[in-house]
Amino acid sequence: MQLLWALWAACATADVVRLPSLWALWVACATADVLRLPVTTSFHRRGNTITQRVRRRHGRRLRTTIPITACNDAVYYGDVLLGTPGQRLQVIFDTGSADFWVNGQLFDGSQSETYVGDETYPFSVHYSDGDGVSGFRAFDTLTAGSVTAPSVAFGEAEAMGNFYVCGAEDGVFGLAFRAISRLNAPTAFEMLAPYLDEEMFAFSVPTDTLAGELVLGGVDESRFVGELQWIDVSTPHKYWQAALTSASIGAQPLAGSAAVFDTGTTLLVTTEANAWALAGALDAWCYAWVNACAEINQ
Repeated sequence: MQLLWALWAACATADVVRLPSLWALWVACATADVLRLPVTTSFHRRGNTITQRVRRRHGRRLRTTIPITACNDAVYYGDVLLGTPGQRLQVIFDTGSADFWVNGQLFDGSQSETYVGDETYPFSVHYSDGDGVSGFRAFDTLTAGSVTAPSVAFGEAEAMGNFYVCGAEDGVFGLAFRAISRLNAPTAFEMLAPYLDEEMFAFSVPTDTLAGELVLGGVDESRFVGELQWIDVSTPHKYWQAALTSASIGAQPLAGSAAVFDTGTTLLVTTEANAWALAGALDAWCYAWVNACAEINQ
């Protein structure tokens, strides 16, 4: 299992800040400058039994592109269709979580010919910033770009709690591994993967001059120059996490041994020492909350 990544951060000054990770303490730096993070991420998986079954039944496989837009450079949205006929929903594509869920007030299962609700199976998910939703598990046909998969499990959220990012989100499309899913079923991407040219996805984050896109089934080679670098994903496979050999901002080294790549947040998660080093290097006012999770110690 490998992860293709490129992560850059640049302030409005001539200095380039390299931030190749998201670690254990949330940091937000309040400066007048805009901090932009163009990200390319890819997923490559072989030997999937679902893929092998579908490959025997279907000869044609696809690569498809979903336009994505940014909300205040905080999260990245795109449209999917759920149900038969498809109901259009705007979802956050999030590599930091594994569950696909939608707001049950915006999706009407009674209007779908292929909808199967499972109210006996409760669903709830809570994110590291305190947001969370709850409801029940359901299954329906999902179309992402030009690729359609039947009987995809999703959470139908009845209680949105305090979940709010920019107010335009209809749900979240988790792209992390099944091991952290609450649905007890293959993830949405796993269900789409058998119909794709390659079991891979790639992000190109929108900028002021370039539209964003999520490619399912390959990489858009027009979006980069040079050779892509492949990095092994850490095991067990839960998050898009890789070993971190070194990190620095200017001449200031940062401590850490692993990095998680998360398209669902603009927060930097790191140690308190790293947080203040970043703030000092950026000449920024910083505020931070310590994450007490015992599992994250780097």
